[in-house]
Amino acid sequence: FCKLPARAFVFGALLQLQLVGVIPPSRVSARSLQMTSSPSAASAAAAIAASHIAKRKRDDDAEYAKLPVNFEDVGMAAFRIRNGIKKTECSHSPAMSELTGCEVYFKHDHRQVTGSFKERGALNTLLLIDEAQRKIGVIAASAGNHALALAYHGKRLDIPVTVVMPVIAPITKVGRCRSYGATVHLHGENIAEAKEYALKLVESTGLLYVNGYDDPSIIAGAGTMGLEISEQVPHVDYVLVPVGGAGLIAGVALALKMLIPDVKVIGIEPASCPSFTRALEAGQPVMAECKATLADGLAVPMVGEHAFMVAHKFVDKVVTVSEKWIALSVLRMVETEKTVVEGGGIVGLAALLSGSLPELKGKKVVIPICGGNIDTTVLGRVIERGLASDGRLVQFNVAISDRPGGLAAFTKLVASTGASVKDIFHERAFLDSDMMTINVRCVIETRDMKHAESIFAQLGQEGYVVDYDTCSLYKITKQSRQSVADAQPQRLQRETADGVAGSNGSPALLKK
Repeated sequence: FCKLPARAFVFGALLQLQLVGVIPPSRVSARSLQMTSSPSAASAAAAIAASHIAKRKRDDDAEYAKLPVNFEDVGMAAFRIRNGIKKTECSHSPAMSELTGCEVYFKHDHRQVTGSFKERGALNTLLLIDEAQRKIGVIAASAGNHALALAYHGKRLDIPVTVVMPVIAPITKVGRCRSYGATVHLHGENIAEAKEYALKLVESTGLLYVNGYDDPSIIAGAGTMGLEISEQVPHVDYVLVPVGGAGLIAGVALALKMLIPDVKVIGIEPASCPSFTRALEAGQPVMAECKATLADGLAVPMVGEHAFMVAHKFVDKVVTVSEKWIALSVLRMVETEKTVVEGGGIVGLAALLSGSLPELKGKKVVIPICGGNIDTTVLGRVIERGLASDGRLVQFNVAISDRPGGLAAFTKLVASTGASVKDIFHERAFLDSDMMTINVRCVIETRDMKHAESIFAQLGQEGYVVDYDTCSLYKITKQSRQSVADAQPQRLQRETADGVAGSNGSPALLKK
């Protein structure tokens, strides 16, 4: 059925949903029927959909009817925005598949005009606004992507747009919003504070507030991504969806579960802002502690009420990922996929790389790339953090001789291992060791984790004492630690009785 026209499939499925009682007959409009490009294709799609929908239990119907968004809303949104939104590619990634042990597909929604999936919901909402409100305009609180989507399509449709962005919003996004003609206010430390200020402006201006993750029209628009995934990746097993306010995962899970009931939809959110996790624990949206995160677009302290109602019913699981894995994922995308993405847009890959989802091994997995809007300055910092997480950028403190040739001997040894010294700093004053020993804080570039560990082993063999408590390498294997320990007694025998450095300028061992 994936070869059928998308519209035929969607509305053919709508017909079947009506027949099995999931959608009341009144909800399938005559306009919906007219949208079907081919009656025969629609019938075929409906027949295929029947085999899936029939699996749904009848006792679920009452609960489904209470949801603020249903499958028809998603189907209507898909038709409504068809001429203003790109149907983005969902491509297989051989490199990531080999790296993770899964059959990985990337849904490239960062290739929308404004660089994120937010255009789907924003355009759907703007097209539903009446003429009177179009003249007054709309307002939204956003960290950037929702603001960009509203500003861009508002300009296309000649609708005034005002956005309130928290002060942590990336500079690139702020500048682009203004370039699209939007009125931008910077206020608050997070989305919650920005939203509070935006609602005050609503009272004084008459602007329509558009919630970027909780308005039913936003959720329905986001769900159109799920329709495309079901068409582009046959027999998908898992879809890993980023979670901020939960609007995207609500829409995608709704669409996918209606068409492919056996698919598993897993939410991924930053550990620095686990709002969906806290909501699931409480059984309702609650405020969660929200810290600064590389996934700034997901820094929403409380998920939306409407979004939670839908997501709670259809989402199978949620996991959190640390900043380290988010940074490493951005680095992996740059190196292997030649793609620049923002932290919040690639947390699905972070969950795979971190090993949080071992059950996905060998499965067909779709990872939506939800955003590509990242400041170049932030990108530089994220890449460096990724290199550090990968063991390719290592910082450590080491004691060396302060005699002539001491530093030269140390750097020569580092160079002989194939590493490059990126930065070095001497500390002479705040030490308890002898006067001829100094502490050096060194940053080196290595090939990988094993290379870094071999460097520490060789430093130990030459008698250098590395302070592992200050070492940035997050994993030192027992083998490399043992090789260092084994080498130190040999070096100790070569030291002079008074602790003076040997001929190569390295220091006497300092016992801890």
